[in-house]
Parts: sequence; structure tokens; C-alpha cells
Amino acid sequence: MMNKTFIISGEVHGGKTTYAAGLSKRLTDNGLQVTGFVCPGTFKNNHRNAFDLKFLHSGQQMPFARAGHVDGWINYKRFSFNPEALYLGAKQLDAIENSEQTVVFVDEIGQWELEDGGWAEAIIGLMQNKKTMKILVVRKKFISKILEKFKIDSPIIFDIQQTSFDAACEHIMHFNLTH
Repeated sequence: MMNKTFIISGEVHGGKTTYAAGLSKRLTDNGLQVTGFVCPGTFKNNHRNAFDLKFLHSGQQMPFARAGHVDGWINYKRFSFNPEALYLGAKQLDAIENSEQTVVFVDEIGQWELEDGGWAEAIIGLMQNKKTMKILVVRKKFISKILEKFKIDSPIIFDIQQTSFDAACEHIMHFNLTH
């Protein structure tokens, strides 16, 4: 069975999450069942200081990561991560139906997952789901390592600097109809 994995790629603070959120809305408008999540961030003094976890099927949003130490949260590099958000995000990925009409967004996969943290375990399970289209948000510098670690074969990569939003949506819709 053909791999149904797409990657939204770009640089740090390049607009990957905004692109993913917009693409998810467009795909929903075109009749696909969209699930998963994006992690919009906020800035303070020109530095990223927080991320929220936004579930695409419900619009529910909750604190995901904050710069610095937060009691009871999981520390990784300069951020603390909300264990409840990690649990709920992973639980949603684990519950995805193996359906051709489902598109799952995972924002973002990076160094933490390469070290078996974050969404790593849920992604391993999700990649076994062959019928479902998966759209993963990955920083450019991590693409080859992510492909190797999670055994992702021949994904279609949308570089947000080179692939227009409309072209990505059209490509996914066409892919869904022909595969």
C-alpha cells in the first residue's frame, strides 16, 4: 500500500503551524475528516515563550509548553511541557481510525521525538495506520532523521517557502481521490 504521509516543512518561526492550521481548515471545507493538532506559539521580547495545543476536530485549546520551569511539568531544553496536554494529544493519535477519509495533523515533530520523547511513541503507532493520510510538521533540518527513525517511506514534502497553500491542498485532495 502506498505511503500516505505528507510533511510540512520550513525553518524555525517560518510559519509552519500557520500553514498547517490553514490547510486543515481547507481540507475540512473539502469534506475530509481532519483530526490531530497544531501548536500555535506566542512571542515575548522577540523570543518564543509559549505554545498551546489546539485540537483540530474540536477547536479545544490548552497550554502545551512554556519557557522556563513550571512545577509539575516535564522539562525539555528551555521549555516545560504540560503532561496533561501530552497525554491528551497522544491519546487522540492512538484513537485515530484507519480510514481513507481521515487526515491527521501532528505539529511539530523534532529533536525531542528523535530522543524518544514528546509524540514519539504515538507517531510509531500512527505510522502503522496505512489508510489514513498523515500530515507531519517537521523543521527542515530534522527531515532525514525523522524519516529514518519513524520508517517513513517516500513522503510528499511541502516546503512552505516553495509550495503554495493552494497547491498543497489541491495535491492532497487529488492524492486522496487517486490512492
